[in-house]
Amino acid sequence: MTEKETDLQNLADAEKIFEDGLKCCRRKEYDLALNLFNKAIELREKAGDAEYIRDDCVYELFEYYTTRADCYCKKRDYDSAFADYTKSLELGSFAAYYDYHCRAKINFYHKKDYDSAITDFTKAVEDCGIGGCKGCANALYMRGRAYLAKSDYHNAVKSFKMALGQRILYILKMLKYNCNELIKKLRS
Repeated sequence: MTEKETDLQNLADAEKIFEDGLKCCRRKEYDLALNLFNKAIELREKAGDAEYIRDDCVYELFEYYTTRADCYCKKRDYDSAFADYTKSLELGSFAAYYDYHCRAKINFYHKKDYDSAITDFTKAVEDCGIGGCKGCANALYMRGRAYLAKSDYHNAVKSFKMALGQRILYILKMLKYNCNELIKKLRS
């Protein structure tokens, strides 16, 4: 078997095992899911990152880490979850908003590290962008709560106001979308 064939076989095996892990996670069989995710990550890393791998893969490597992190959270293993969200970010996660937001929530709720929570909520907002995103409003709100926990009332109020503004923008975008859909249906 050539190196390319071996890499592609490792990729195929990794993706099958990863999907089995997803099924276990949905059934709340977290220990089994974690074992499968560990195997899938090992095989996916063996497959490497050659162009033919990137062209053939269904799941990017960062998705394996984010998914395993979510599973660790379900088991309340927040240190392992935090490490995997961080690894996903290092790998160039397309879902950086989500990874930053999850890390920030771990810092806020479980570590009581409000400065780190504020940093990660801010990065989540920056990745999400300002423009009426529901997730952005949530990150701003949570950042406000972290400021509040530090008794930084000025920045708490500022974040809460920004969150409210984002929520209003989001609602307006949804209203516009739904009105446009209604108009299309009325015209047809």
